[in-house]
Amino acid sequence: GLAFTLKERIALGIHGLQPPRFKTQDEQLALCKASVMKYTEDLNRYLYLVELQ
Repeated sequence: GLAFTLKERIALGIHGLQPPRFKTQDEQLALCKASVMKYTEDLNRYLYLVELQ
């Protein structure tokens, strides 16, 4: 995913197959939390989280 650095992407042979942006897992978690909190209903939050799998 987005947490792979350029060096790791090259070593794994996935450079160019991933989005060019690097985001730490903490950044990704913060974005996910913000998205979940936009929903007011628990069911909608659950459905959003299920779609991440």
